[in-house]
Amino acid sequence: MIELRGTLERSGPLPVIRLLAEAGQSGALHVSDGTFSGDIFLEAGRIIGAVAGSDTGTKALELLALVVGNCQFEFTDDGSPRELNLILEPDRLRADLDRLEAERAELAEHLPSVLAVPHLTLADSTTAQVTLTTAALRLLVAMDGRTVLQLADDRGLVQTLRDVAELTRLRLVKCEPLGEDVDEDAAQLRAFISRPRQEPGPDAQIGTRGEHQRTAWPRWRATRPEASANSTE
Repeated sequence: MIELRGTLERSGPLPVIRLLAEAGQSGALHVSDGTFSGDIFLEAGRIIGAVAGSDTGTKALELLALVVGNCQFEFTDDGSPRELNLILEPDRLRADLDRLEAERAELAEHLPSVLAVPHLTLADSTTAQVTLTTAALRLLVAMDGRTVLQLADDRGLVQTLRDVAELTRLRLVKCEPLGEDVDEDAAQLRAFISRPRQEPGPDAQIGTRGEHQRTAWPRWRATRPEASANSTE
């Protein structure tokens, strides 16, 4: 039985996922930063499933890859039952990991924390024409002083992060720190993590794994060259 455990600072679980996939490993990888946690299941170097809270499949994999901060991980191949809700063959998996690494760096550049408050900053914008997705436009209209985490309550955290980063990159929005009320921040995180899903996706009936023990949100630290200012539907 192979066991592998350790801690990755700032990079999240992506490096260890890549290592296990390239080595052709089979087993269960549990990752956690004390706030968000989940499991990724591999078979012969393929990802065959992922679970994070009430999310499963692709949604769970993206949540773990993009949101988990200082990552504690544990991999075992003891033959325990694995969730089968996602199939990523090696070639597709490598491409997806590359994409997620680039996206994680971009999110880090534009978002200090899920507890930041996005504000409209049209006065700082140029007169150039910009193109927004429908999701980003809806988020822009919905901004009313709530944090990114609160805005994500009925939209999904990963999608909200993507939309806020897009609006920030286009200089339509600026994110401000919420404040120093650590207890209130912690309460928001606990409420978001434990909330029931109102409309789970078609693959969201597989199950839930992981315990959430701590309430400190990891601050991202990364940079990435500025990308194009346009997006499409």
